[in-house]
Parts: sequence; C-alpha cells; structure tokens
Amino acid sequence: MATLPQDLAMEKGVSSEDSSFLLSVIGIANTLGRVTFGYICDHRWLYTENLRRRLWLYNIAIIVCGLSTALTTRGTSYGVLVLTTSVFGCTSGAYVGLTSVILVDLLGIEALTNAFGLVLLFNGIASLFGPPIAGWLYDRLGSYDSGFYVAGTVIALSGLMLFCIPLVETLQAPFEGSRGRKSRQAPFEGCQEGRTKQAPFEGEKKVLIGGIP
Repeated sequence: MATLPQDLAMEKGVSSEDSSFLLSVIGIANTLGRVTFGYICDHRWLYTENLRRRLWLYNIAIIVCGLSTALTTRGTSYGVLVLTTSVFGCTSGAYVGLTSVILVDLLGIEALTNAFGLVLLFNGIASLFGPPIAGWLYDRLGSYDSGFYVAGTVIALSGLMLFCIPLVETLQAPFEGSRGRKSRQAPFEGCQEGRTKQAPFEGEKKVLIGGIP
C-alpha cells in the first residue's frame, strides 16, 4: 500500500512530481513515528501488570493507521493527501517499532523469537497477496478507492481485535495456572539488580599455573 498513494494522487489529477513526493512523506513520517513512539513507550508509567497502556497505545496507532488509509481516498486536494499519508506513515512506524515490545510484554522475553517469527510470517503472507488483490480490484472497478477501503478496514479491524487480548488472558488464566506456568518478569523489573549481579565465572577458583595465580 505504500506505493499506491502515488497512483491514487495521479488518478485525482495531481502531477507526477508532486505525487512522487508522497512516498517521501510516508518515509519521513515513518521514521519519526518509530522514534517518537519508541521514546514514549520507553517509560515505566506506560506499563503496569493490570493496565497495559503500551498495548492500548499500540492498538490505537494501528486503528488510526487503518482509518488514515481508508480516508486517503477522500482527499480532495494535495494538502489532504499529504496529511493522510503523513498519519499513515507515522502510525505504521509505531507498528514496526513496538511489535517486539508488545510481544515481550505479553509473552515474555523467552518467547520473543518464536512469536516474532510468526508475526513476520503472516506479515509476509499479507504483503504477498495484498498488492495483487488491490490490482484486481482496480481492474474490476476502475478505481484505486476500493483497494484503500479494503486495506484500511483490515488494518483497523486488526487493531480492534487486539483490545480482546486482556479478555483472552482472563479466560486462559485458570488453565495456565493449572499447568504451573512460570510467572513472567515484568518489564524494567530487575534492571537495577542486573547491574550488581555477579559476572560469569566471577568468584570461581583461579587455576594456578606454575604457582602464579
């Protein structure tokens, strides 16, 4: 979907040069979004065991990303297209920057590798089938609007689905407790203690070689 705003803008009468600049707008906004959301979510007050504010922020960013994708089609001027693509780039940057953080919050650092691999797998499947579907919709309907509506709806729904995570965890809690699940360490917990932990091999007996320690 990152390249379609250029085609959509040209379809609405924007010059080729100006429509190409929309890709730069998405890239710049995406970079700023990663840095900004990463900085915001690097604060302790955004995470507690009972109120996961980082998860809420992540969900809202994805929903706004979907809405901005769908509303791009309503742009009646070049300025509106720049605004919607900027919002899309910024919020999609939040998705890229915070996915691994949210996975650690939910599953623990020990499950990050497998969980992130599965996320990338389904992300790749969507990236594989998304552009052909958008192209097929354009061939059938003669407009890029439908592709943006479908993509925006799917993205927004994925953000809404994530609000069900606390409910799913509540329903799973009795079963997980019966298996004797090991409690996960909350983020930031133990950070201070980690600095004073004994380094590997520290305190072991030194081997004497030739009588010299």
